[in-house]
Amino acid sequence: MTDTGITVFLKAVQREKSELFASLSNTITAKTKEAAWMRIREELVAGCYPLGKKGWKDLRDQTWAYYKRATLKKYNKSKKLGDGSVRFSEIDELVLAILGRENPAVARKRRFDAVDNERETLEKIGLKLSNHQAYLNILEKEVQLFGRTITPYFPFKVPSEWSRSSRTYFVHSGSHDCRSSGSGA
Repeated sequence: MTDTGITVFLKAVQREKSELFASLSNTITAKTKEAAWMRIREELVAGCYPLGKKGWKDLRDQTWAYYKRATLKKYNKSKKLGDGSVRFSEIDELVLAILGRENPAVARKRRFDAVDNERETLEKIGLKLSNHQAYLNILEKEVQLFGRTITPYFPFKVPSEWSRSSRTYFVHSGSHDCRSSGSGA
């Protein structure tokens, strides 16, 4: 078969995989699996892809088994090396999709992206904490200089463990009035 024929074959296998590779049950029988393989063969014949004398059993036992085995060999080598040097073709990617596995290089990139996203999130949290700390420092200076806060509002509630002194800053619901307790204001 040509690469196009192989691609068409593998896409048909992917479409039918829920029947082809399911465990036998009341709804999935050997006959339903055979019918799925026959539909794939008929699709290839209708598309004028050269199959020679291959029947549905040959497609299952030889063609599918060959591409599955070859791709899994590459997949295992890629996982073993871990350096991204193994290249996967479109055919390999289709086989991996059918098997429910992911190209190891793609999986590795996804993990690195997740780590980068987590790092970015932590940096944003750190920046917010720095901003909140700076705001608290301003409020403490106001209390030291004026005996009370003069900032018109306080945008967030501060947990008591953030306070560097006995003063607790709070927000009156609805009035946005900030006061410091224990300052005599």
